[in-house]
Amino acid sequence: MPLSHFEARSRRAAVKDFLDGHEPLAVIALPGEDLKDRMRREVLEGLSAPVRPQISPTYLYDARGSELYERITALPEYYPTRTEARLLEQIAPMLAAGVSATQLVELGSGSSAKTRLLLDAFHGASRRLTYVPIDISQEMLAETAERLVAAYPGLRVLALAAPFDEALALLPPCEHRLVAFLGGTLGNFTPEQQEAFFERLGAVMGAGNHLLLGFDRRDNAGKPPSLIEAAYNDAQGVTAEFNLNLLTRLNRELGADFEVGRWRHRARYVEAQQQIEMLLESRIDQDVRVAGRVFRFRAGEGILTEISRKFDPEELAAWLAIRGFALQTCWMDPDERFGLMLLRKEA
Repeated sequence: MPLSHFEARSRRAAVKDFLDGHEPLAVIALPGEDLKDRMRREVLEGLSAPVRPQISPTYLYDARGSELYERITALPEYYPTRTEARLLEQIAPMLAAGVSATQLVELGSGSSAKTRLLLDAFHGASRRLTYVPIDISQEMLAETAERLVAAYPGLRVLALAAPFDEALALLPPCEHRLVAFLGGTLGNFTPEQQEAFFERLGAVMGAGNHLLLGFDRRDNAGKPPSLIEAAYNDAQGVTAEFNLNLLTRLNRELGADFEVGRWRHRARYVEAQQQIEMLLESRIDQDVRVAGRVFRFRAGEGILTEISRKFDPEELAAWLAIRGFALQTCWMDPDERFGLMLLRKEA
């Protein structure tokens, strides 16, 4: 049996053993070398893209990037986090009472700060729960998991440090599963990536499972484009530091030779596509070596590091229905800036 198959099978077996057992905490990670190989391949492919160089937003989140993102969520300009948190606070008791979940899987959990609103509600309703946070940052996952087990007696935590597709593939069927995909992370996918993501997600969600989906609303009367753009161009420059930190990571992990001072952060709202585009823009003509290959950038040329698409709730619900996710309820804040959908997976 090839080693890669053996290792994947071992991780899958470890996940099943934990879920069948009684231990309160486990952290299972994709081997570091696997992640580094994947990163090298994807970064080189992205920088070689024929239309525009790009790097997956996944790689913005090393330990420093995750720390900076947590700071971004508290900035006055960054409305998604606080708006979603207010919605979660309102609906969490209803979810705990109305969704018969024994397993809560969260994709892109980060520090699980907002998730505590759900855990509070389930814990207050005396519901036994296994929480499965999935994130790329093993260090943050491990620290968060330990705090949660200490804070919620009876809670079991299975932390999976891996990309979404790798982690989802490890999960066995569960009759009573609630998947949380919060923070508007859905918007980081291109339409093609969104299609592939929901195909994988549908494969691990059985009929009757539920999905709690956070989405950033398109611009409207209560949400002008200027408000959206400001969220990615904060006055304190934290988002710029977060974006530029990617270059530091590439230098450290892929042997690149980016000079960070030769690059600037730029984020713009493209109304035709209803999305934010976040870039690292070259200040000068320059050559950069990454993982042994040389890439040439002209002054003003940008590397796309993240998109954040905005959605119309009716269009999104219709798209999801075609793919087997039936809308149960949609909650919006009064200004229609951000929304949460509860969906039920159909057979």
